[in-house]
Amino acid sequence: MRKLDKSHSNTQLSETDMRNLCAWIDEHIAEPIGWTDLVAQTGKDHKTLLASFATHKLTTPMTWIRQQRQTLKSIRSTLPHYIHNASL
Repeated sequence: MRKLDKSHSNTQLSETDMRNLCAWIDEHIAEPIGWTDLVAQTGKDHKTLLASFATHKLTTPMTWIRQQRQTLKSIRSTLPHYIHNASL
């Protein structure tokens, strides 16, 4: 009987770790964010991040980041010009 290799198991981030990661993403949303950044921030591999986002956000990490950027862009486009410029 073959032993399972736990180093490749699809463990997931806890709800608290997921909230912390999403908060970190929000704080850095204007910067490029890639897989290496997410892995460095969490200490988890990309498979764990994929499984965690699938469970908690029903999407992939990169899609969620794109959606967050689009939401921010939409919000900014509705602000009056003088408020938008002051907040940048």
